Amino acid sequence: QTAACQDTASQNYGIFRLRRQVFDPYSYVGGILATKIRTDGTYNIAYGLDGLVRAFGEDYLTVKWAQSYDSGDQRQLFSSGAARAHVNWERRTTRGLSYFVGSSYVGPGYKPGIGFEAREDYTSFSSKLMYGWFPDVASPLFFHGLFLDGFVILRNRDGAIESAEVGPGWTYESRSDYSGTISPRVYREDILEAFELSDDVEVPPGRYTFWGLSADLQTPGTRRMRASLNVEAGSFYDGWRVSLGLSPCWSLGALAELSGGYEFSNIDFSKRDTRFVVHVGRLRILYMPSTCFSGAAFIQYNSAIDAVIVNVRLRYNPREGIDVYFVYD
Repeated sequence: QTAACQDTASQNYGIFRLRRQVFDPYSYVGGILATKIRTDGTYNIAYGLDGLVRAFGEDYLTVKWAQSYDSGDQRQLFSSGAARAHVNWERRTTRGLSYFVGSSYVGPGYKPGIGFEAREDYTSFSSKLMYGWFPDVASPLFFHGLFLDGFVILRNRDGAIESAEVGPGWTYESRSDYSGTISPRVYREDILEAFELSDDVEVPPGRYTFWGLSADLQTPGTRRMRASLNVEAGSFYDGWRVSLGLSPCWSLGALAELSGGYEFSNIDFSKRDTRFVVHVGRLRILYMPSTCFSGAAFIQYNSAIDAVIVNVRLRYNPREGIDVYFVYD
């Protein structure tokens, strides 16, 4: 239950999830119901059905359906206008050939009250093809693989490509437990309305094709001190960008963990004589004195909005299946 705030009425949130194993240990069917009911009488209700079936070997079929209702909505059950549907077929293996093919549809009226949708009213197609090897013990690599993946998102109202991305890549894991990926990418974006990166920097409408190179590295996760590093560089709409991210983590014995993060982005639109630079710093502390109780604190600074965000969460877990949280923002 949330209190009233400015023009928003007090609201009650509810979620119910049920999942049951079917056919074999690898397959299931499930359902979910999410409700958001306001004290002013308005509401939003969303339900979903989903299933995962192991077809044969390492091949799996996933099917999902969700639909939302707002107060006063007259849509019928299974109406595609306020629904989201997803289906994908994949082969889950790291040795030899693996693949993924999926498609999603989101109607113009699909607006779940609990959750977040980055886009609306679109149809997407995505795929990935990969071949992996496990070299002999003389190799410094425990595993490596080559892949090609990408996606395309179409606007339902005119069928035009809104966003697309494709590129090859190489991923690896060493015998010393280091891992990483490197991938050149090509992007396409069709911007109908200008959007802001900050109060002073915006991307104007237009069709853009640009490219970039991304790479990441993770140190061994079994060590007390570990970290991940990611770098992206290349063109960006009608400009250029360089991004860097570093996430260290330190295990303070069995009861506590200290982790941090730093992100830097430099985006230069030299043709328009504008530039966007942002620094984001994060610090997280996790303390677990017992299996029943834990506490976590998260602090973030974002230079783009010149703001500090703090989140403190306490969790009490008296037994499996029961959790009580106290959260302060």
